[in-house]
Amino acid sequence: MILYRLYSNLKALSRKRKGLKNHEKQRIKLAKAYERLVNQRNNFLHKLSKFYVDNYDVICVEDLNIKGMVRNHNLAQKMLDASWGKFLQLLEQKAGRAGTLIVRVNPRGTSKGLSHVNPLRD
Repeated sequence: MILYRLYSNLKALSRKRKGLKNHEKQRIKLAKAYERLVNQRNNFLHKLSKFYVDNYDVICVEDLNIKGMVRNHNLAQKMLDASWGKFLQLLEQKAGRAGTLIVRVNPRGTSKGLSHVNPLRD
């Protein structure tokens, strides 16, 4: 719902002439919609990182090269929207305060040998 609101505000802003009062009003609407989206994302990341720190003594994460992965233009926007770097930063901060151990694992070979067969389908 929030993405639709953001998209419609962006579309409406592009139809307004720059320098006029309606353009400024629409720009403010778009800024508020974007701020709400950012707040929702940050809230989710805080809750998720707190859940992991509260429920696990050791947390293993892949040491991914996020900057390198963002160079793939097909996935870049979705990866940046997911805020992986911010999630890891929050996880490390909360784990440090709670005494939880964070282990960064080399991503090479982590998916080797995994079966892509769905056990629920026969």
